[in-house]
Amino acid sequence: MNKTRTLKNCRGAVSYAISAIIIAGVTIVLVVVALTYAYQTIEQQQGASEYKVIKNSFLALNDALASVAWKSGSSRSIRFSVNQGELWLLKNDYPITVNVTINNNPIGTPFQTQSGVIKYSIGSKYVNFGENYTEYFIGNNITVTNSSTVGFGRAYIQGVSGHTNIIFYPAVRAMKTSVIQVKEEGESYNVTYIDVWLIKLDMKSTSIFRGEFDLKIQCMNITTLQTFDSVVSEGDICTISVQIGDMESTVNIPINHNGRVVINFIISTVRIEI
Repeated sequence: MNKTRTLKNCRGAVSYAISAIIIAGVTIVLVVVALTYAYQTIEQQQGASEYKVIKNSFLALNDALASVAWKSGSSRSIRFSVNQGELWLLKNDYPITVNVTINNNPIGTPFQTQSGVIKYSIGSKYVNFGENYTEYFIGNNITVTNSSTVGFGRAYIQGVSGHTNIIFYPAVRAMKTSVIQVKEEGESYNVTYIDVWLIKLDMKSTSIFRGEFDLKIQCMNITTLQTFDSVVSEGDICTISVQIGDMESTVNIPINHNGRVVINFIISTVRIEI
C-alpha cells in the first residue's frame, strides 16, 4: 500500500513539474512574442517619426537653396537625422536639356547639362503609400516656369517596391527680363532679352549616409552664357522646353517688338556635401 501511495505521489509530483515547465515555457514564449511585437511597434513609430522630420529637413533645404543659389560663395547647413532610412547624394543623376524655338522653329542646338539629386529612402514597413505612388510636397512636376514667385526646388514622395522615397531636384525658370533699343550703323532696333536660370546640384560622388549630420550647400559659381541670338518680329512666340530626366514641360514667351531676341543661360553651381 505504501509503495502504491509513493508511486502515486511521484507521478503527481512529476505531473506538477511538467505542468510548471509547460506553463513557464508558454509564459516565456508569450513574453518573447510580446517583446518582439513591442519592439517592432516602437521601431515602426521611430521610422514614421523620422520620415516626418526628414520631410521638414527637405523643406529647410529648399529654403536654403533659394537663399544661396544666386549669391556666389554663400552657404547654409541643414541638419539631418537618418537612422531607419538612408540619405543618397546622387551625382549627375538628372540630365537637363533645354530647347528654344521661335514659332516652333528650332533656334540653335539644345543646351544640355546635368544635375545631382538628393534622395531619402526608407523601408515600406515604416512608411507605405503603395507602389507607383507619387505626391509633390515642394513645387510640382513642371520642369520650367516663367513665374518669379515659384521656387527652383522640387520634391516628391515616391512609392516603389519595398521602399518609400523622397526625391529632391532643381527645376528651371525662363522669363523675359527686358527690351532694349539698340542703335547700330545709324539704324535702331529692339533687342528682347530672355533669361533662363538653371541650378546644378554638384556632388563629388554618389554617396549614402546614415546617422546625425549636417548637409552643407554652397554656391560655387554663377556663369552666364549668351547662347542664342535670332531675328524676330512682333507677335512671334518664343518657346522654352525643358526636359529633366523623363519629365518635360514648356513655357511660351510672346515677342512684342520687331528686332532680335537674345537668350541668356544663367547657371548656378551649388555644391552639396556632408
